[in-house]
Amino acid sequence: MAQSERELTNLGHSLVGQARDMIRSVDIVLRDTREGLMRAKQAGEVQTPAYLHEHFRQRIAGVPQIRSMALATAGSDVIGHSLTPSPQVAISDTSSFRAHLLHASNKLHVAEPRQSRVDGQWGVALSLRMEDADGQFDGIVAAVIDPSVVQQFYKGIELGEGTAVSLFRADGILLARWPQSANSIGLSFSNDPIFTELLDEMGHGFALLDSRVDNQRRLVFAQRVGDYPFVIAASRDEASAFEAWRHTALALVAATSLLLVGAGWLMLRLATQEAKRRMAEAELVGTTQRLRLIDVASPVGLYVSDPSGLLSYVNPAYTQLLGVQAVRLVGQAWIMLLHQDDREAVSRSWQQAVERGEPFAMEYRCLCPDGRMLWVSNRAEYSPSQAAQGAYVGSIEDITARREHEQLLRETLSLQKAVLDGTAYSIVSTDRSGLIRSFNRGAEQMLGFSAAEMVGKATPARFHDLQEVVARAAALSVELGEPIPVGFEVFVAKARLEGVEEREWSYIRKDGQRIPVLLSVTPLRDELGEIDGYLGVAHDLSEFHKVDKLKREFVSIVSHELRTPLTSIRGSLGLVAGGIGGALPERANELVKIALQNAERLVRLINDILDIERIDAGQLTLRVQCTEVMPLLEQALADNQGYADHHGVRLQCFGQVYGALVEVDVDRFGQVMANLLSNAIKFSHSGGGVEVSVIRDGTRLRIEVCDHGPGIAPAFRDKLFERFSQADSTDARRRDGTGLGLAICKSLMAQMHGEIGCDSSEGAGSCFWLSLPLQGLPTGPADMRPPSLVPRILLLEQDESCAAHLARPLVEAGFPVELVYEANEALLRWESGRFGVALVGPRAVSGGEGRLEQIMSRDHQARAILLLGDTPTAMPVDARLPWPLEPQQLLAGLRRVLVGLRSAQVLLIDHDVGLQTQLGAVLPQGVALDSANTLTAARHMLCRRDYDLVLMDPALPDGDGLALLPLLYGLPMRPEIVLHTSDAALDTGLTGALHRLPKDGSVESIADLINQKLRRRRGQEDTP
Repeated sequence: MAQSERELTNLGHSLVGQARDMIRSVDIVLRDTREGLMRAKQAGEVQTPAYLHEHFRQRIAGVPQIRSMALATAGSDVIGHSLTPSPQVAISDTSSFRAHLLHASNKLHVAEPRQSRVDGQWGVALSLRMEDADGQFDGIVAAVIDPSVVQQFYKGIELGEGTAVSLFRADGILLARWPQSANSIGLSFSNDPIFTELLDEMGHGFALLDSRVDNQRRLVFAQRVGDYPFVIAASRDEASAFEAWRHTALALVAATSLLLVGAGWLMLRLATQEAKRRMAEAELVGTTQRLRLIDVASPVGLYVSDPSGLLSYVNPAYTQLLGVQAVRLVGQAWIMLLHQDDREAVSRSWQQAVERGEPFAMEYRCLCPDGRMLWVSNRAEYSPSQAAQGAYVGSIEDITARREHEQLLRETLSLQKAVLDGTAYSIVSTDRSGLIRSFNRGAEQMLGFSAAEMVGKATPARFHDLQEVVARAAALSVELGEPIPVGFEVFVAKARLEGVEEREWSYIRKDGQRIPVLLSVTPLRDELGEIDGYLGVAHDLSEFHKVDKLKREFVSIVSHELRTPLTSIRGSLGLVAGGIGGALPERANELVKIALQNAERLVRLINDILDIERIDAGQLTLRVQCTEVMPLLEQALADNQGYADHHGVRLQCFGQVYGALVEVDVDRFGQVMANLLSNAIKFSHSGGGVEVSVIRDGTRLRIEVCDHGPGIAPAFRDKLFERFSQADSTDARRRDGTGLGLAICKSLMAQMHGEIGCDSSEGAGSCFWLSLPLQGLPTGPADMRPPSLVPRILLLEQDESCAAHLARPLVEAGFPVELVYEANEALLRWESGRFGVALVGPRAVSGGEGRLEQIMSRDHQARAILLLGDTPTAMPVDARLPWPLEPQQLLAGLRRVLVGLRSAQVLLIDHDVGLQTQLGAVLPQGVALDSANTLTAARHMLCRRDYDLVLMDPALPDGDGLALLPLLYGLPMRPEIVLHTSDAALDTGLTGALHRLPKDGSVESIADLINQKLRRRRGQEDTP
């Protein structure tokens, strides 16, 4: 019995060591793979299934116990697998995925045995949790151990009669066994005494129990595998375990009967010696088995060769590494697979080691039969043996990846040195105390010191002006609230706190010459994030200061010597052109006008140059105040109307947001709008139009100035807001441009906390936009805001209190209202054509009804009349509202009338251009159909016109059409919305209340739905 216990103990210890080595190698491969994948993803590298397939195959090539490797996303989809380049499986139901999803642990998880969904083979998955940059769950990476490999290994061990070996998961799930018992793999033995008593108390030990696998009573030794969740069990059936004990007992009884007196002491001695011999043999067997296990499971290639290099033994890892079968290697010289360029050096080093009896160690290249070239590290020790010449026992390890990384590092360092030496900047690095560690060639040329004079011998204070350092130390002491000593701390104190500091200093060359520089100081950190030095990069400002001086002199000349006389010249030419000196001949008058235009252009150029200079110098002070934006836009349109009339261009304003407040400098905002409007007018064709649109975009207000001119070439758009930039200088001169206006606009908008940009398509016009933070909006309800195209209202009411009661809600809603009390005055204003709606009060008809009927019956096609009260009249009334009425009733009736003034408007938003033609052919007369095939075009269309219905396919080429819903819901005259899509996965929380039409429906069915919704909309009684 004791002998069986010793044998099982030795066997168990050997198997535990083998299992620990096997699992550790898998764990190392998994963790290394996980870190590489997470770094690559955070760096933005694309990881395709094909790339992952090849990557995983290479990772597990030298680890025989791993059958496959896979990567799954946080959504459980497998996106990379070593067995196939196109995995199409999900693992949400597996214990591995659920465990990592629910528990944020860095521990290795072991799954129960199961069949692969890729190739149907059984395996045990070991997995680790993947995390994103924020530490959130991002999927799992798993390696599958092949139980058949483990069982084959157990099969190769001489276990002895009645002996079995089993590998369990820590919770009792059977993973592998030899002799095989296929029906038992995957069963749980958690209720067996091994797991309920033995392991919980001691971690290892013996138990005598009835086996559920072969229904035999067995002596079992079990032990946990270190820190890994596995258990090894070595067992022997009861008959085999007690057989040796029975033989020994019978022999002792017989011997005692024969030699009870004379030979008792001798028998005892012999028995003791025999016991010791058997224990020694058992220990030797255990040691031999353990060495065999380590040899087979080792991920490193092991070999034995004689001093001449002939191989007598190689382990499986050796053959797998080089891709050669063992039978072809044994008896051959290991040097035969070396790269021909390395053979001579390696042979010489091997011979020297053999002659001196020293260990051999060298790195070299191998050429494998399959064409691969590997870098390997070979280390061997001399081992005396029965043979006279002895043997060398060695190992080889694949170091290809390390050598490639080293080569890449050498190339990177070489490139870095070339960049540092090739730049004109002075680049100096120091340690934490300020001692210079590197001094590039640019620093040598700038300062006149050599690197040998500075590195390790001086600090940057060596070439700084001491007076500047003292003054800066005093200023920093006040700014930081602590004393800053004069010295190196002056240069790095703020950089250490803020990450970087940039300021001007004076460098003093070795020959005493002073150089103005712009110095940027940045902390250098080690792998733990601790500061271990500083980097200073300095740029010589000598030329910049020379140019700046010339610029200041030029600006002074422009401001004082040129601007003043030019202003007088322009004024004089204006007076002459105005006829103050009498009428001029036609030819002379044309020349004066040309001179006046050029003078005005020069004055604008000078003013632009002075503005740019004030902006650069920080001397342009803005008087920013909170003000309503619409009056500013109306003033800008009025100021530029004459210029537009001169070029034959119409100015229009759409989508007014009345009551919207922004913080701007009124004069400078007007300057920006004047620049954008004048540019749009200049580049518009005669007879064309320029549209100004105002759009509320969340917490910001967007103002667009769009033209239909030639547009801007793509190559020029990036330079659009640079100084003196003009797309075509010839064309710009023809159109009177300086190239400074947009640069000034950008600077002004930045100082008003706004933005400016441009959207343009060559040949299709340009749209310049401004974006400003909203400071306030009207506090009234959304349905009290005016529609996009606001008509002017003529209110006629003889009673002053009644007129005030009617006018107040209209003005608050943003409608422009003119109030008249007499019929004759009302008739004169109505005939001017400036009004879109006449609102006739309940007391206005009496006394002037005849005149009103006579005049208002004229040209009534595009204007409307609302009559309050039930007084009979023959006027062509569009709507009659009861009196008295609430403000909401008045506004609702007004909006219904405005809808009826125009034909039905439908906007089709769809990338299918042909659908507009098909719909236009089946829609009835009186329905105007517009189309937009991109998100940008749709946004512009919605800001230019009110629509009764919008038919939209959300799948647009430049974005998701659902992004338009907030804009559509916020329109004062909100249209009917129909989604033209078959995508059932749209966000129902946002779009569930909208009508949907499937994409495969007929054009006729679409037209029927449009007609149905338009009829209901134009006949409804509630507010649109």
